[in-house]
Amino acid sequence: MGMAQGLSRAILEGRIKDAPPATLKVNDSDAALVLFGTGDLTAAIDALPVGQHDGLEARFGLLADWALIQHRVHFASDNRKHFLKLVGAASLDAAWQLRRNAEGD
Repeated sequence: MGMAQGLSRAILEGRIKDAPPATLKVNDSDAALVLFGTGDLTAAIDALPVGQHDGLEARFGLLADWALIQHRVHFASDNRKHFLKLVGAASLDAAWQLRRNAEGD
């Protein structure tokens, strides 16, 4: 599991209070090292309790807004949290697919 995937998974599961945004300008490796240390990333994430924090907006809000604007989609604000979860899950799926593609090179 890469640092970005680990951060995103931990945020989706509500394990991190101050979630860094999912942007190209944020170094997920640095943030993950501060949060999880240099040991086993999966074990460090799994050691944190789930459902404690809501970092969805902080992590996936900009990406969600970009997708909505690109596709000119409007929906009620009460659907936003569900949409942010979908964006987070899609970003994890994309990261795993990119990793699989890179391993095949």
